[in-house]
Amino acid sequence: MGHSLQQTTLTEADQRHDHASASAAGASIALRFELPTTPDSTIAMEHMLRAALSTVGARAPVVHTLIVAARTASQFIQLHTPAPFYQLILDADADGVSLTLTDYVPPVFPAQPAWHPASSHISPRSGPENPSGGTLQLHHSTDGYTQLTAHSAWRNASSGLEATP
Repeated sequence: MGHSLQQTTLTEADQRHDHASASAAGASIALRFELPTTPDSTIAMEHMLRAALSTVGARAPVVHTLIVAARTASQFIQLHTPAPFYQLILDADADGVSLTLTDYVPPVFPAQPAWHPASSHISPRSGPENPSGGTLQLHHSTDGYTQLTAHSAWRNASSGLEATP
């Protein structure tokens, strides 16, 4: 079955820096990377993610939040799927940036599987610096694939939970 991971809350650092970068707020990017399901691929994935987010002008707290979520998702996929490869999918637009890690690698003519919620939220990190915990939603597909997705808004309200215009 497939899994999904979605990060919906922000760290305290993100909450302290509630002003979005002007360049990031207007940026748009869509990237897809395929990586081997090996421990070494996590380091390569982090470098690619950091470079892509820097390209669109993401602030350091947003980059950090998504890298922590991506690292957690990568480790989860490596431990819970026999797939030889996984994909990192990054989408950034005016609303924010979303990343997805999945063991589903589409065929040449893709037909997306149906993703179904599989569990409650997974927190990549909890503690005094992130009391609300960054949540990751786990989803499975009927075909047995795993998907993990995270999202961070460019600008957040003082609560860190709600995007502002």
